[in-house]
Amino acid sequence: MADTPLHTDTQWDKPMPDIRELFESMEYGPAPEDAAAARQWISDHDSLFGHWINGDWTEATSYFDSVNPATGDVLARVSRAGSKEIDAAVAAARQALGPWQALSAERRARHLYALARQVQKHARMLSVIETLDNGK
Repeated sequence: MADTPLHTDTQWDKPMPDIRELFESMEYGPAPEDAAAARQWISDHDSLFGHWINGDWTEATSYFDSVNPATGDVLARVSRAGSKEIDAAVAAARQALGPWQALSAERRARHLYALARQVQKHARMLSVIETLDNGK
Protein backbone atom coordinates (compact mmCIF):
# COMPACT_ATOMS: atom_id res chain seq x y z
CA MET A 1 0.00 0.00 0.00
CA ALA A 2 2.91 2.37 0.67
CA ASP A 3 3.86 2.24 -3.05
CA THR A 4 0.37 3.22 -4.21
CA PRO A 5 0.14 6.96 -5.02
CA LEU A 6 -2.70 8.84 -3.36
CA HIS A 7 -3.21 10.91 -6.51
CA THR A 8 -2.38 10.82 -10.19
CA ASP A 9 -1.57 14.50 -10.79
CA THR A 10 1.94 14.39 -12.27
CA GLN A 11 2.95 17.83 -10.95
CA TRP A 12 2.79 16.39 -7.44
CA ASP A 13 4.61 13.18 -8.34
CA LYS A 14 7.88 15.08 -8.72
CA PRO A 15 10.06 15.44 -5.62
CA MET A 16 9.82 18.84 -3.96
CA PRO A 17 13.00 20.89 -4.54
CA ASP A 18 14.77 22.02 -1.43
CA ILE A 19 14.62 25.65 -0.32
CA ARG A 20 18.05 26.53 -1.70
CA GLU A 21 17.04 25.26 -5.17
CA LEU A 22 13.82 27.27 -5.05
CA PHE A 23 15.62 30.50 -4.18
CA GLU A 24 18.33 29.96 -6.78
CA SER A 25 15.92 29.14 -9.59
CA MET A 26 13.20 31.66 -8.60
CA GLU A 27 10.69 29.42 -10.40
CA TYR A 28 7.11 29.49 -9.27
CA GLY A 29 5.39 26.35 -8.13
CA PRO A 30 2.15 25.25 -9.74
CA ALA A 31 -0.73 27.65 -9.08
CA PRO A 32 -3.73 25.80 -7.69
CA GLU A 33 -6.18 28.45 -8.88
CA ASP A 34 -6.95 29.66 -12.37
CA ALA A 35 -8.17 33.24 -12.77
CA ALA A 36 -10.45 32.30 -15.69
CA ALA A 37 -13.41 31.43 -13.44
CA ALA A 38 -13.02 34.68 -11.48
CA ARG A 39 -12.79 36.72 -14.67
CA GLN A 40 -15.89 34.96 -16.00
CA TRP A 41 -17.81 35.74 -12.79
CA ILE A 42 -16.85 39.41 -13.09
CA SER A 43 -17.88 39.41 -16.75
CA ASP A 44 -21.19 37.71 -15.91
CA HIS A 45 -21.92 40.73 -13.70
CA ASP A 46 -21.16 43.09 -16.60
CA SER A 47 -17.97 44.15 -14.76
CA LEU A 48 -20.10 46.64 -12.82
CA PHE A 49 -20.75 46.46 -9.07
CA GLY A 50 -23.10 48.72 -7.15
CA HIS A 51 -24.10 48.91 -3.50
CA TRP A 52 -26.19 46.34 -1.64
CA ILE A 53 -28.63 48.46 0.38
CA ASN A 54 -31.79 47.25 2.09
CA GLY A 55 -31.71 43.91 0.29
CA ASP A 56 -31.29 45.28 -3.24
CA TRP A 57 -28.50 46.25 -5.59
CA THR A 58 -28.60 49.98 -6.17
CA GLU A 59 -26.97 52.23 -8.71
CA ALA A 60 -24.33 54.58 -7.40
CA THR A 61 -23.81 58.25 -7.99
CA SER A 62 -20.34 57.49 -9.33
CA TYR A 63 -18.00 54.60 -10.06
CA PHE A 64 -14.27 54.02 -10.12
CA ASP A 65 -12.15 51.50 -12.00
CA SER A 66 -10.71 48.54 -10.13
CA VAL A 67 -7.40 48.05 -11.95
CA ASN A 68 -5.07 45.07 -11.75
CA PRO A 69 -1.80 46.89 -10.96
CA ALA A 70 0.28 44.06 -12.42
CA THR A 71 -1.25 44.40 -15.88
CA GLY A 72 -3.04 47.74 -15.91
CA ASP A 73 -6.22 45.97 -17.01
CA VAL A 74 -9.54 47.25 -15.68
CA LEU A 75 -11.18 44.40 -13.79
CA ALA A 76 -14.49 46.11 -13.08
CA ARG A 77 -16.22 49.38 -12.33
CA VAL A 78 -17.05 49.65 -8.64
CA SER A 79 -19.52 52.02 -7.03
CA ARG A 80 -18.37 54.93 -4.91
CA ALA A 81 -20.81 55.93 -2.18
CA GLY A 82 -22.06 59.47 -2.17
CA SER A 83 -24.25 61.10 0.47
CA LYS A 84 -27.40 59.63 -1.14
CA GLU A 85 -26.09 56.05 -0.84
CA ILE A 86 -24.72 56.63 2.65
CA ASP A 87 -28.05 58.06 3.85
CA ALA A 88 -29.94 55.12 2.33
CA ALA A 89 -27.58 52.59 3.91
CA VAL A 90 -27.82 54.23 7.34
CA ALA A 91 -31.63 54.36 7.11
CA ALA A 92 -31.76 50.68 6.13
CA ALA A 93 -29.42 49.75 8.99
CA ARG A 94 -31.54 51.69 11.50
CA GLN A 95 -34.68 50.01 10.19
CA ALA A 96 -33.09 46.55 10.49
CA LEU A 97 -31.65 47.12 13.98
CA GLY A 98 -34.91 46.62 15.89
CA PRO A 99 -35.82 43.28 14.30
CA TRP A 100 -32.18 42.13 14.65
CA GLN A 101 -32.14 42.97 18.35
CA ALA A 102 -35.46 41.15 18.80
CA LEU A 103 -33.94 37.89 17.56
CA SER A 104 -32.64 35.44 20.12
CA ALA A 105 -28.89 34.95 20.36
CA GLU A 106 -29.31 31.55 18.71
CA ARG A 107 -31.17 33.04 15.73
CA ARG A 108 -28.57 35.79 15.31
CA ALA A 109 -25.83 33.15 15.48
CA ARG A 110 -27.57 31.18 12.73
CA HIS A 111 -27.63 34.23 10.47
CA LEU A 112 -23.98 35.03 11.15
CA TYR A 113 -23.01 31.40 10.62
CA ALA A 114 -24.85 31.36 7.29
CA LEU A 115 -22.91 34.46 6.19
CA ALA A 116 -19.62 32.97 7.35
CA ARG A 117 -20.43 29.72 5.57
CA GLN A 118 -20.98 31.56 2.28
CA VAL A 119 -17.61 33.30 2.64
CA GLN A 120 -16.01 29.94 3.43
CA LYS A 121 -17.80 28.25 0.53
CA HIS A 122 -16.51 30.85 -1.92
CA ALA A 123 -13.15 31.55 -0.26
CA ARG A 124 -11.09 30.26 -3.17
CA MET A 125 -12.92 32.43 -5.71
CA LEU A 126 -12.74 35.43 -3.38
CA SER A 127 -9.01 34.92 -2.94
CA VAL A 128 -8.45 34.82 -6.71
CA ILE A 129 -10.51 37.99 -7.19
CA GLU A 130 -8.57 39.72 -4.43
CA THR A 131 -5.30 38.53 -5.98
CA LEU A 132 -6.32 40.03 -9.33
CA ASP A 133 -7.27 43.27 -7.60
CA ASN A 134 -3.87 43.41 -5.88
CA GLY A 135 -1.93 42.41 -8.99
CA LYS A 136 -0.03 39.57 -7.38
